[in-house]
Amino acid sequence: MRSLASLKAWVLIGALGAGVGIEACSSSSPSASKSDGGSSSSGGSSGSGSGGSSSGSSSGSSSGSSSGSSSGSGSEGGTGAGVVTTLASNLGGTPVGIAVDATSVYWIASPPTGGSSTAGAVMKVPIAGGSVVTLATTTDPQDNPQAIAVDSTSVYWSNYDQAVMKVPIGGGTATTVAASNAPGALALNGGDVYWNDGVDVLKTPIGGGTITTLFKGDTGDTLFGIAVNATDVYFTESFSGNTTGAVRKVAVAGGTPSSIAAAADAPGALVIDANNAYWVVGNEGFTGESAGAVKKVPLAGGTIVTLAVNNDATIVNIDPADPVALAVDATSVYWVNYGSASVFSVPIGGGTPVTLATQNAGDPYLFQPNAIAVDGTSVYVAATGQTTGAILKVTPK
Repeated sequence: MRSLASLKAWVLIGALGAGVGIEACSSSSPSASKSDGGSSSSGGSSGSGSGGSSSGSSSGSSSGSSSGSSSGSGSEGGTGAGVVTTLASNLGGTPVGIAVDATSVYWIASPPTGGSSTAGAVMKVPIAGGSVVTLATTTDPQDNPQAIAVDSTSVYWSNYDQAVMKVPIGGGTATTVAASNAPGALALNGGDVYWNDGVDVLKTPIGGGTITTLFKGDTGDTLFGIAVNATDVYFTESFSGNTTGAVRKVAVAGGTPSSIAAAADAPGALVIDANNAYWVVGNEGFTGESAGAVKKVPLAGGTIVTLAVNNDATIVNIDPADPVALAVDATSVYWVNYGSASVFSVPIGGGTPVTLATQNAGDPYLFQPNAIAVDGTSVYVAATGQTTGAILKVTPK
């Protein structure tokens, strides 16, 4: 299996919140999100989205002190339908996961180029703008953080070479939820945290405890997205060679997995709502429709529907090439294109995609977006930026 850290697209991150869903991808590896029908890494959700054998002890502390990053508000480019506001910039590292609740935007930042692999951070900023707060830093340490999710009390994230961790949303001591090798995408639901380690799907109680393996993948195959509702865990699997794959599910209690989209072109980031699973197909190594697409399928399985696709004007009037992260709410699917530095939406029932924001010439912030989250009014984007990272808000969505 290739190292997850070598896969640019299809990192999932997510945020757990009030009835909306998200999923995001980064240039490092998978993460999770929450949707109307559950939570997805995200990662991968608002929304969120390793085979360790134990969980548990405190790994360090962070007081939630103010960081040295810049923050504030103001229009920052974006030629689409929305006004782009920069909530935070000059982060000192690339934000690779994003989540939102009623008051704050949360993200994980990868180490700066050339920096120590443990120089990551977990941060937040008010959704209306304000001071950036660091919740967990290298003193904890943060070893290549990958995916993020949030509930009413805590922020959860995966450290690629270490563990699934959490910290109080107001700041405090960071603790290890589960020791795990290479955790990537993660999701929250029903008092448990779910994640994949690139090969297997696992879960454990959010307070720590026994780690349960729900799915064991085959050698050479790679898992990317993850999402969960009250009954099932959904995940995307790319088969050896990374040109074909499947969208699959397994019961939260365990059991025999099944495919809901058995012939899917190397699916990446994944989110769900009450009725459907949605995912992106990246454009690396593909041609035609598979060179960048946003797709859906019923949660019970059925016909795969393409909502947006590259190089096919009969389906859409927009180029979704290089989609790396997506989110869903009650009406629309949202995604970011890494290469074209753009934010899009399309109705969940199908229709014409809309450009919400595109990087303007000279705009240093909406550059290489790699994670996305939504709430009732806005879309939130984590971007590499040309100034070591930026967190952006696009309103209206």
